[in-house]
Amino acid sequence: MSDPFSSSKYIPRASGGDSLLNKEEFQSSNRQKPMPPKKTTQFPDAVGKVIGHGSVWLFETMSHPFIVLRRSCQVSTGSTYHLTPFTLPTVVYQMSRNKPPAWVYKGFISSLLARGFNMVAENVLNEMTYWPLAVSAYSSIKKQCLHLLLKWSGYLVCAPFYITSFVVTVQGITRLVGRTYHHTWLVPMWQLLVPTATLRLCHYTVQ
Repeated sequence: MSDPFSSSKYIPRASGGDSLLNKEEFQSSNRQKPMPPKKTTQFPDAVGKVIGHGSVWLFETMSHPFIVLRRSCQVSTGSTYHLTPFTLPTVVYQMSRNKPPAWVYKGFISSLLARGFNMVAENVLNEMTYWPLAVSAYSSIKKQCLHLLLKWSGYLVCAPFYITSFVVTVQGITRLVGRTYHHTWLVPMWQLLVPTATLRLCHYTVQ
């Protein structure tokens, strides 16, 4: 007699709870776990960029009148100099008595253009050289040096715009293209590029 258990048609099965357990394990093993929803960070990043750029332009708008006043006091050749805080009202009165109220925003457009060109130049240099745009106090010395080199290169590229902005806020563009008000000599633009870039880099480093 042939053994009934040796037939290929006979497939032993577990009984009772074992079959149910095996069935549940089989189904659970083939069941894919749902993927967690992806966190969208595009909107917060965009808001952060808008706030960052907006704060830069707001700072330029609010600080420009004080920059114009400071530069005008620094190059003043009159008999009254601003040496103490008590002399400031007199200097402001003398500078504004024959000028419209908008004189405090003289050169504001050129200042914004210089800041914008500087941001564009730094981003282009970052794409070309992979030098870091920003560093922290915990960054390596090499990374910080490359960051300062990027800043200095950006200031060097935009030095003509900074010089023009400075000249416009003081007396006008005639200081670069013609005779000045009190002197007949002019410093060539190319001689001011490196000192301007170095001065701005030192100012940035101190900040």
